[in-house]
Amino acid sequence: MDTEAEIREGLSQPPDVRISYGIREDTGELAGVVNINSVIHGAFQNGFLGYYAISPYEGHGFMRAGLIAVLDRAFGEHGLHRVEANIQPDNVRSVHLVRSLGFRLEGHSPRYLRINGEWKGHDRYALTVEEWQVSGGGVEALWLDEAARRDSELDDGTASSSPAQDVLERARSRRA
Repeated sequence: MDTEAEIREGLSQPPDVRISYGIREDTGELAGVVNINSVIHGAFQNGFLGYYAISPYEGHGFMRAGLIAVLDRAFGEHGLHRVEANIQPDNVRSVHLVRSLGFRLEGHSPRYLRINGEWKGHDRYALTVEEWQVSGGGVEALWLDEAARRDSELDDGTASSSPAQDVLERARSRRA
């Protein structure tokens, strides 16, 4: 049973709290946005993940890097226990992205969100802080190895790192 103080704290929470981060590439240009919406504290400690890349940065690893950094903060400084991502089943890239970070499929929500005047079903994915910790903060080490292999050589054979890899390295250094 909750104490009176715990009940008061829960009632004092704003009804719609949002955590928002911009994902920037190395020149400072905005590459994408990550939001955790409808954050509920108290016994639930949950938020709903939303994200999008800005053209021409789609498919370059910025969202993956940004999600890793934001999930670290969500489970760390923001104290969340669980983050949900609701994704239209035909959004294959987004499904692959969250699954690669350790999100698990929990079910399907028919007519979940109104998009362009039509109710669309979404698959519901979730990740808890315990799952995040067990995975070492997603599978970033595997991705970094792949990114390093793919991005390590330019056409002239000189070594380089990708901007997305740099974002991940900064996130990893904050963890240490």
